[in-house]
Amino acid sequence: MNFSVSKPSRVSILLLTSILFGALLRFVNLDAMIYWGDEVYSSIRIFGYTTQEIYRSVTHGQVVTALTLQQFQQIGTQQNLGDTIHTLAIEDAHITPLYFLLARLWAGILGSSIVSIRSFSTICGVALLPAVYWLAIELFQHRRIALCSTALVAVSPVQLLFAQEARMYALWTLLMVIAGATLLRAIRCRSWASWLLFAVATSASLYTHFLAAIPLAGYGFYTIVLHYRDRQIQRRFYTATSLAILSFCPWIWVFLTRQVVEQEDGTQRPFSLIEAVKNWFSLFRRVFIDVNTTLQSSFGAAVTLLVISLFCFALVSFALIQLQRETPIRIWLFVGLLTFGLPISLFGQSLHGVLPSRYLLPSCIGLQLAIGYLLGQRLSRRRLSCNRARQTRWFGKTSSPPPHGQHRWIWTTSLVALVIIGIISCATNVQAETWWNKGFSECNPTTAKLVNQSVHPIVISDGTGGPFFDHALSNIISLARLVKPDTAFQIALEPNPQAIARGEFSDRFIFTPSKNLREQLQQTYGANMQPRLKLTHPYRGSDVCLWQIIGPD
Repeated sequence: MNFSVSKPSRVSILLLTSILFGALLRFVNLDAMIYWGDEVYSSIRIFGYTTQEIYRSVTHGQVVTALTLQQFQQIGTQQNLGDTIHTLAIEDAHITPLYFLLARLWAGILGSSIVSIRSFSTICGVALLPAVYWLAIELFQHRRIALCSTALVAVSPVQLLFAQEARMYALWTLLMVIAGATLLRAIRCRSWASWLLFAVATSASLYTHFLAAIPLAGYGFYTIVLHYRDRQIQRRFYTATSLAILSFCPWIWVFLTRQVVEQEDGTQRPFSLIEAVKNWFSLFRRVFIDVNTTLQSSFGAAVTLLVISLFCFALVSFALIQLQRETPIRIWLFVGLLTFGLPISLFGQSLHGVLPSRYLLPSCIGLQLAIGYLLGQRLSRRRLSCNRARQTRWFGKTSSPPPHGQHRWIWTTSLVALVIIGIISCATNVQAETWWNKGFSECNPTTAKLVNQSVHPIVISDGTGGPFFDHALSNIISLARLVKPDTAFQIALEPNPQAIARGEFSDRFIFTPSKNLREQLQQTYGANMQPRLKLTHPYRGSDVCLWQIIGPD
């Protein structure tokens, strides 16, 4: 691939500036956003603690302090790297270990603070940008398209959001992009070294998240369909894939031999096609603009969001249609499989409102590649080299992109608008305390402010009692990170009854109680138990996240 060197145009300067700005934004205010329940469990696993160990220490109904709860968010003197693997194997075998091992090594160098733990994901989020550029170059062989795609990823609010979260999704997205780029390079170069790189990237992707199997299956389908007559490529692809699967077999064995326990998830919702459609439109919008407003907001805000969502959906649809019409199968099939593989495979979950956007981050890359092609092709003087005479076409004849300069102002305006709204969204995000993806932890910052205003408060709650994962307990620890270290907590396990501790407590707060605990306390205190804060979505059977007992016992 040969690219001529020329003086950068204003469009190129805009794109490069956007990429740099997006990369720098990922490091801004890493500790501003609440360290929510899922991140708390990340730290628990990273530092090698088990759920049962926490139960024994803090859920016996006696009063403990916030400082006691926070000890499970730090590197212990008795835990090591082996404990990180062990706790995942015995309690969370459905979660693959690579992220947690790397984060443990990272924390061993930088410490266990929020900034330290999140910065590992941030590094992965920044590394995603050159990886996307590499993938786009391998796919399109066109520098302007690669720059457009990378800039869209750099200022994408959803990509920034998970680049600042202590979870495995930034690393997973990075490895999926690298796996795609190494596959295209291996097909182009045909060397064993290139195929070995693909095998390593594939194995690393699987060791980061089980869902990597879906995009990787799409990569396999892509290779088989396009190169079914090329025995050398077929043979080397099967060899590389087999090596990756063999390397992943140890964790497959751990997963298959795990102890299976049915556990109710208090965050799930009933079947709803309307909810699924709303979630899909929200995802299309959040790839480009996200100001933490939902369709449950005021009527005016909901209408505005609906219009923006429809526009984003129309833009993405037009980009995908033009991609299919104007490019050979080697391009549009790759983008199509990357975009739609995960959504189609997980469609059933979306009908129950349990398909988080983080599961679709690789699909977002596919959308951004499609729009990167649309804008980059129309803002470039060089046509995409498609070798149409040698390419197999599906769904009709190939059409050519419009001549250079035709409606250029429209595409320039569109690019500038997408960059500006992306930067505004990202700048808003990095200054916020909570966001839509923080789920049941969204009211924790406000709860902490109320608790910290009290002279001698006590926070009462209960865990779910799940043997391996307790989302309620992780949310309690999330709150403990925000309140004063000497704040008193009294925690039991559902469904055990709990007698509130006696003492000179100035205020008694009930935090995200289970239905059993809530009914028990309401029966005891009646009208003296008053709601203080509400959630956007119900959690543990109630949309109230904080109650307060007013008056004497």
